[in-house]
Amino acid sequence: MEQKSSKSWRYFFKELIYANKGSSFGSSFLILVLSIVTIIKTKVIEKLIDATSAFLWDDMMKQLIVLIAIVVVNIVINYWKIKLSTYFGASSSNYMKNSICYKVLHSRYEDISAENRGDILKTINNDVETVSNFLSNDMTTLLSQFVLFFVVLGYLFFENPIIGLVTFSYTPIGMYITYQINKRMGAYYPKIAQAEGNATGALEQVISQIAVVKSFKMNERRLNKVKERYMDVQGFGFAISKYNGMMQTACSMVYAVPHIVFYIFAGWLVLHNHLTLGAMVSIDQLLDYVLGPTVFFPFILDGLNYTKAAISRIQDFSKRLTLEEDSQIELMEGSEVAVELKEVSFVFGDKKIFKNFSLNVDKNSITVISGRSGKGKTTLFDLISGIYQPNKGEINVKGKVFNMTQDTYIFTGSVMDNVRIVKPDASDEEVLDALEKACASEFCKCLAEGYNTQIGDGNGELSGGQKQRIGLARVFLSDAQILLLDEPTSSLDEETEQKIIEQFNLMSKHKIIFISTHRDSLFKLADRRVEL
Repeated sequence: MEQKSSKSWRYFFKELIYANKGSSFGSSFLILVLSIVTIIKTKVIEKLIDATSAFLWDDMMKQLIVLIAIVVVNIVINYWKIKLSTYFGASSSNYMKNSICYKVLHSRYEDISAENRGDILKTINNDVETVSNFLSNDMTTLLSQFVLFFVVLGYLFFENPIIGLVTFSYTPIGMYITYQINKRMGAYYPKIAQAEGNATGALEQVISQIAVVKSFKMNERRLNKVKERYMDVQGFGFAISKYNGMMQTACSMVYAVPHIVFYIFAGWLVLHNHLTLGAMVSIDQLLDYVLGPTVFFPFILDGLNYTKAAISRIQDFSKRLTLEEDSQIELMEGSEVAVELKEVSFVFGDKKIFKNFSLNVDKNSITVISGRSGKGKTTLFDLISGIYQPNKGEINVKGKVFNMTQDTYIFTGSVMDNVRIVKPDASDEEVLDALEKACASEFCKCLAEGYNTQIGDGNGELSGGQKQRIGLARVFLSDAQILLLDEPTSSLDEETEQKIIEQFNLMSKHKIIFISTHRDSLFKLADRRVEL
């Protein structure tokens, strides 16, 4: 556990602080300056009180002017410290999110597909924001109090070692008790972070598959599953609350006991003329700088523990993903279009999908891939398009590839935007022509705002056939020379399918087309048929 925590903090300092070293070091420097200004201000207050009690009006006015100047300087420095800290937190959040997104987009597909989507979203949003908020707020407070503690403590022992020793005699005991409580409490933070990820994942599954849940009357079962996950979160939250209460009590003692001891001892010294009233007041102020934060210490430690757990989750997520190696699939645009697989073997998990499989298509044509479910038709397309890398053998692809998957994903945006995604510079006329070829124009015109209707997540449901026609429109708009079509007409009626088949025939004159299907109507298209 300690080793894991150490790695988390190495990640924290290396990846975040160094990446934003300007704002982080600038903020740290200003914290040190503020600590020194605090000591100077306290000394000025001491002289001001002593001058006032002795009726030295000239000295009193001088010290008052100096005090006002110090307050102004303190305000300016504090403004820049907060500004740099906020910038540091925002920059770190942006850096972490970009790093995670880069890792997601450049990692092996099998690694990403094995991850829980709710857990990924919690990592990118909640965990990153936890770290960002800590950097902007709690870390600045923690660092400020840490620097102030040692600067002020050093000053107190330098000015009056006896007062320092007597006043802080209880502090090591109180801090040890606080440390032990925090150590036990800290063990629950990774657990609650993981439980929150599991709960988010369970809830995300219900939301994304709500139609399936309702159709199979699974409402209560899925609700109980979500409740179970959130009960785990609640249980760990109760445990943390118990220790947090103990922590606040212990920290209150660390704050109160030294003050009581100081008032008794310093009051005795003032009465016997061993200490001036101004010195007593100034030292009391410094005690607040040293001991005051102990009241807020539980909350700072709470944020620190959450941050450590969040960093561990970010680090663990990053380690579970392996960046893609240089592709073994050679994509050569501009040369004669062809697809060649030589002695390809591929294993997914424990299952052997292909062993010494070879295929060569070097002219414009339609190749139909058939076979029982699970024989590797979709996997073959994923290999050709480069989603998967072969364990053995060689794949050469000469030409731009477009892979139409069985399930057409609809992005948030208009109908036009969803088709244009494959060719961003396409004109409206080209997009409309593609929709016409895909037999999608008729239903699009019936939508609330026609082709500009917002579809996708949260903007209404399209039927399976309508989604597939959007996917086919992307095929017709694409300028790829090699098309991989996985069950492209599975959700279409016979009349619509025949119109789509006519378009496939026309495209086969100038493109290499692979079609995976179980339908006899598509088998008739084949210039070549490959049985897996």
